[in-house]
Amino acid sequence: MHAFFKNFTKKPIVLIGVILVLVVVGTALFDRSSAIKDEEMFDSISASDTPPTRQKAIAVASREAMSLSGLSIPQDQYQHDRMIVRNTNLDLEVTNSDTAKAQVEQLVTRFSGLVKSMSAHIFQAESMQYRYALKIPSDQLQSFITQLQSLGTTLSISSSSTDITEAFEDTEGRLKNLYLRRNRLRAMLETETKKLNDILAIDRELNTVQNNIEQYERTQKRRRHDVDYSTVNLTLIPKITISSKQPAQWSLEKSWTRAVNNLISASKQLIDILLSIIVYGIFWIPILMIGWWLFGVKKQ
Repeated sequence: MHAFFKNFTKKPIVLIGVILVLVVVGTALFDRSSAIKDEEMFDSISASDTPPTRQKAIAVASREAMSLSGLSIPQDQYQHDRMIVRNTNLDLEVTNSDTAKAQVEQLVTRFSGLVKSMSAHIFQAESMQYRYALKIPSDQLQSFITQLQSLGTTLSISSSSTDITEAFEDTEGRLKNLYLRRNRLRAMLETETKKLNDILAIDRELNTVQNNIEQYERTQKRRRHDVDYSTVNLTLIPKITISSKQPAQWSLEKSWTRAVNNLISASKQLIDILLSIIVYGIFWIPILMIGWWLFGVKKQ
């Protein structure tokens, strides 16, 4: 062994290389040990800085955000499919609009739909024209349209669709963040503040967050309804027929009165025009006469 070290020390280059290797290895081991200690210290500080109540509140908030507070969306309907709002406009010519009206309302009931609005006005002496805004389950829309078309002659039909998937998902993200913020504020209100001013400030912020949540929830509810129920704008137009009956709103007396009033109105307009000519003529006739006289003198 003594001979080995004696021979080893006779080679200074090898000795220096070994020393450098030992220094590098020692430095690496020291840095690794310091990093492990720092991580342990950071974890202990983070755990001590977060009160147990607040940790629990944040966990509850996360679960609440995932469930959307009862507004959970069926996985197979909204997250895997596109959210499409469909609208259809249909004009039908029917022989008897009153009979068709009753048939339409029966169809709506059979398809589990609803009448959003209805209006009517006189089309002919003995018939009415009806306009409907109907809400029909989207998965039965095509069958419903086919049944409607069997009631008469299709004069016009059009449809449109709007994809609201991105808007829906964006609002869902906003709701998740609001749920988290609401629960953090509740935790702060219960455990982390004692001053009256701080309590009032947190309470105001909590009310604002809650109002935003309710507004977004209403929006999402309306969007789900629009996706689940398509809109059908239907017009029932009576077929034009030759009628022997006079319109209910027509009478000889009304026609005579209307004709006399039109004559009086036309006479008044004619008198107004004549009076305007006379009034303006008082100023313009002398000027025209002087101009005519000057023109005649120069011509001579």
